[in-house]
Amino acid sequence: MAGTNGQVDTKRALGWLGLILLGLVLLAIVWFGGKVLLLAFAGILFAVVLRAPMGVLERRLGFPHRLAYATVLVLLVGVLVGFGFLVGPRVAEQAAEFSDRVPGLVENAQSYLEQRQWGRWLMGRIDGGGAGGEGGAGNAAAQGSGSASQVASSIGGALRRITITLTDFAFVVVLALFLALNPDLYRRGLVRLFPAGAQQRAGETVDELGRTLQAWLVGQLALMLLTGVLTGIGLVILGIPLALALAFFVGLMEFVPLIGPIVGFIPIVIMAASQGASSLLWVAVLYVVIQQIEGNVLTPLIQQRAVDLPPGLTIGAVFLGGALFGPLGVILGTPLMAVLFVTVKMLYVHDVLGQTVEVPGKEEPA
Repeated sequence: MAGTNGQVDTKRALGWLGLILLGLVLLAIVWFGGKVLLLAFAGILFAVVLRAPMGVLERRLGFPHRLAYATVLVLLVGVLVGFGFLVGPRVAEQAAEFSDRVPGLVENAQSYLEQRQWGRWLMGRIDGGGAGGEGGAGNAAAQGSGSASQVASSIGGALRRITITLTDFAFVVVLALFLALNPDLYRRGLVRLFPAGAQQRAGETVDELGRTLQAWLVGQLALMLLTGVLTGIGLVILGIPLALALAFFVGLMEFVPLIGPIVGFIPIVIMAASQGASSLLWVAVLYVVIQQIEGNVLTPLIQQRAVDLPPGLTIGAVFLGGALFGPLGVILGTPLMAVLFVTVKMLYVHDVLGQTVEVPGKEEPA
């Protein structure tokens, strides 16, 4: 009897040891292969975006799956090409003009601060007390002697970054195209990784996560479009230069909740400051008005069927993603948190604790 108990304890210990080792392996994969996992998740998000109009064509219009797939791809390419021809050149031109204006705007701001005591104190804090004149001159001379090699190194680094970016983008697009073409194949493969008794619940969870991501993404894209349009109209009314490029940037930044809208308005504030104090004040009013419209009208209306993440979790997801994985983590932190949030609600709060939970995309609670 003692021998049997000893065998049971040994198996239990080995089981816990296996779980610990598996957890360590998963942590190592996330830590060392985090970028690849994030890119794969970005591919899943893109596939979800493609699946949304495909589902409409299949359910409402009776399109066969492959015909709906081809139709969505043709429409997407048409929209991108049309945007590139009609709006893209103007946006690129205004963005380049803004970049050319930035040094002058910085010089004006520096002159403004130098004329005030508090400004000189602030600049001294930013500069860290300044560098020694002779040491600075010596460093400048040394840098001048190696300027050619530095330029070559900078060009090589820029080309390397461009190559990596294009490769990552191609990986995301290709993965999304395969996932959107045959999603059931990958769903079945994922569900089969679970024990037979848990496969049904695993399939339900995967389906619910797909609905969650689709609702969040469609709502976020609609917010990006509407916020960009409202910002552009407001900037045109206020007479702020480069309104199209600035509004386009605001729309892009809207993808990152809470933090993105603030970052998106920074170039607008810089441009308004060059126009005078009155323009700066009106831009501040425009920001408050758009945020009120977004928070009280657009967000409740558009994302009423999406996952409702608490603001604390949203901010935590953005900063934690940025700390762990850089800019890509900032961009994808919120949808990742939405997936984790719904998974915990379904598999722990509902299945383990036995509590009733509400999940996005369903009329009745689970």
